Amino acid sequence: MTDSLFLDGKAYVLNLDAALNFPEILDISQNAPICNCLIVPIDVYDRKLRIWEDEDNDRAFVAIELARFLMNITDRSEIKGEEGKLYFEYSYEDGKKIILDPRNHDGDSPSSSTHTIACAKHWNATIITSKPTLVTDAKTKGVDAYFLSPNIYTGYRKVEISAADSLRWEKRNSITAADWENNFSQDPLMANEFVEFVYRDGAKPSNYSNVGMFNPQTNELEHLKYFDCSRVPKNIYPRNARQAMAFEAAYADLDRKLTCVIFYGAAGCGKTFISLGAAIAQTDIRASFTNREKLEQVYQGNYTKRRKKQKYAESGGEERDEAEERSDRAIYSQIWCCPPDRMMGDKLGAVPGNRWEKLRDNLDGYCQNIQAFLAAQRNKKKGGEEMNSRDIEIKAEGLMRSIHFTSAGQLNGDSFSDVIFLLDEAEFMKESQIRTAIERISERARIIICGDPTQIRNPYGWYGNSLARVIRRLAGDQEVAILKFEGDLSQRDGAGIIHRNYCKTAI
Repeated sequence: MTDSLFLDGKAYVLNLDAALNFPEILDISQNAPICNCLIVPIDVYDRKLRIWEDEDNDRAFVAIELARFLMNITDRSEIKGEEGKLYFEYSYEDGKKIILDPRNHDGDSPSSSTHTIACAKHWNATIITSKPTLVTDAKTKGVDAYFLSPNIYTGYRKVEISAADSLRWEKRNSITAADWENNFSQDPLMANEFVEFVYRDGAKPSNYSNVGMFNPQTNELEHLKYFDCSRVPKNIYPRNARQAMAFEAAYADLDRKLTCVIFYGAAGCGKTFISLGAAIAQTDIRASFTNREKLEQVYQGNYTKRRKKQKYAESGGEERDEAEERSDRAIYSQIWCCPPDRMMGDKLGAVPGNRWEKLRDNLDGYCQNIQAFLAAQRNKKKGGEEMNSRDIEIKAEGLMRSIHFTSAGQLNGDSFSDVIFLLDEAEFMKESQIRTAIERISERARIIICGDPTQIRNPYGWYGNSLARVIRRLAGDQEVAILKFEGDLSQRDGAGIIHRNYCKTAI
C-alpha cells in the first residue's frame, strides 16, 4: 500500500474491518496516517476490541495492537468540540491528523456498518472498508465508500526494454540504481527485488540471462549468481523464470545476508521442493544418519565416492579440485522444519513410538519432495546401476530422520544459528507464530517461508490472512526476499487444471 492512494485532502472514516485486515493503514509502528484526515469511530472499536482481545486467534492479536495504538493516540490528543459533541484530535508535524470520535451517531444500533455510515454522514467523509456489502449500503444512503483491496508485494516486476538496452544489460555485470531510474524505470527498485526483462525485438534469452536481482548492499541490479553456484545438485534446474528467481534466493551465499526468504503462490509451483532441496544441498545431514551402515549398503552414490576420493587425497594421492571442495562444504549444520500445528498432530502423546514414528504419517509431503529431489539427481549404486524406487524411498527415509522437526508452539525461547529453517504451509499459522519463528533466527542461519494465502477460508478475505499480513509488513526490508509464484506456471497438471477453471482470486 502506498500513501498516494489517499493523499487527496479528503477526510476518511476507517471502518473496523479495514483496520483488522490492514492494521498498517494506521502505520502503528511509526504513528503516521496514510491520509490527510483519518476519522475513527472509537465507540464501535471499543465495544468490538474488548470482546476480541480474549480470543485465541489472529483477530485477537490485531485487536490488542489496535487497542494499544488508539490508547496512545487518545493520551496525546487534544479534546475539541462543544459539550456533548466532544472528540479527540491528534495532529502530526506534517499537518495530517487522526480524529477519534466517541459518539454514537446512530443511537443504540449494534451494527458497526450502520454506525460507520452515520459517522461518515456527520463528517461529510468517505468510508474506507474491505467489505463489499458496506460499499453498496453506503452508496444507497448517499455516502461515498472506498473499497480497500491493495495489491500484495510480489517481489518481482517485468520490464520491456529495447534491443540496445538488452544488449547493454547482457554485456554488463550489473546496473546501478541511478542508471536504472535514468534509463529503465522511474520507479526505484526495492531491496532484493527481482526484475525480468522482456525484449521488444522478440529475442529469447538463454539460461535466464534476462533476470536480475537488486542487491541493497551494492545498490545494483545484478545478474543471477546461482548458475555459478557449485552447491546446486545435478539435474536440479528451474523450469521457468520465477523458479530461477527462487533458486537465486534459496542458494544465496551467507554474505548476501538474506535472513528471511518468503515464497508464496498457488499450489504445485515448486515452493516446497525448491526450499527443501536447497536445504539438503547446503547441509551435510548424511553424517547424522541413525542407521548409516545399512543405508550405505543401498546407496553408494556421489557422497561415498567423494569420501573415498578425499581419503585418497589425504593419503598422498591426487588433490581435489576447488569446485569439488566447495560443493562438499556444508553451509548449514542442520535442517529444521516447522509445519503448522494441524500437521504435527494434537495428540502425539497417545501415539505409540518415538517422536519420528509419531510424526511420520503427517509428513508424507516432505518425504515425497525428498524422493523427487533424489530421483532428479539420478544417483547410482555400487556397480553403476541407477537407484530404483525402493532405494530412493530408503534414502529419503534416512534424510527425513536427519531433519529436526518442531512445532510453532515450541519455538518460544529457542535460538537457531548455523541452520536453515523451513516454515511450510504458513497460511495455516497465526501471525504471532510466524513472527516468533523469524525472531528465533540467529547468526549464520536462514528461514524460508512457504505458503498460499488463498488456500484458507478467512472471514475477512485472503488479504487478511496471517501470511499476507507478514508479507505486507516485511516487503522492502534489507534482509528479506519475497517472491510470488504464479498459478499459471504450476508444475503439477492437476494444480494447473484447478487454477484455470476455479480462478482463484489473484494476489
